[in-house]
Amino acid sequence: MRPTIHTQGGGLDRDRAVQALMKLGHLKDAALVAEAAMMLLDEGAARAKAGEIADRVNLENGTDMSPPVAGKILSALNIRSVTSSGIKRIVLEQAQLSDVQAALRRKLDELEPRCRQTLEAYDGLVSDIAGLEAKIRRCDELDDRRIKLEKYAEDHSHLTFAVGRLEQQHSWLNGQVARRDELKAENERLQVRLGQEDGDLERSIAALSEEKEKRSRLSTRANHDLEVEKRLMATVERRAAGSRAQLKKAEKMAEAMSLLEMRGELNELKEQMKALRK
Repeated sequence: MRPTIHTQGGGLDRDRAVQALMKLGHLKDAALVAEAAMMLLDEGAARAKAGEIADRVNLENGTDMSPPVAGKILSALNIRSVTSSGIKRIVLEQAQLSDVQAALRRKLDELEPRCRQTLEAYDGLVSDIAGLEAKIRRCDELDDRRIKLEKYAEDHSHLTFAVGRLEQQHSWLNGQVARRDELKAENERLQVRLGQEDGDLERSIAALSEEKEKRSRLSTRANHDLEVEKRLMATVERRAAGSRAQLKKAEKMAEAMSLLEMRGELNELKEQMKALRK
């Protein structure tokens, strides 16, 4: 996150930032001029014209400072000058130039934090501007495309009805797709239910098979009991047949005895009638 320069109101003071940068530039130029004057002094020059000092600044630093600018800077630094034969020359004194350089160094030290903060605050400004320019170009392209699309729509307005019809078909197809999804979900639910019912059916079939086997065993036992019962009935019938034969025999014997008794009684009656006749 880039730092910002704040005023008492809490916002970024652009004017102060610009002023700080401009002041830094002026101090830099002043330092270059003072350094060039000190170089000339070290080389043995006691006086120098503003043009000579500007030439040394440009030679040492690759700048293009003009003599008038160098003269204004020297005047602002209160460097003593003398005029001889109509030519103004700067007096190069060790003590004065040293004091000027020390004062400039202090001002630079004081201004450095603010300038560094300002530069950091505006760091990335070029890339931000480039990004905004790219967005503007994109907006221009989109606007051009909008104009072309509007022109195309105007030239092909007869297709509006077809587009509406296609939209209706698209809506209908979306409904069919939704219906298909519903049927698919219902089919999945039925598959799950069918699987459950298949399980129930298999269990029912197993239970019926078990019941069938149980009934088969019961039927086998019933058949056996029926066979036993048939044999018992046959025995009973044989015994009953024997009993009927004995009964008939007894009836015949009883009938024979009755005849004998009747004959005896008849004979007695005959005897009694004979006795009466006498």
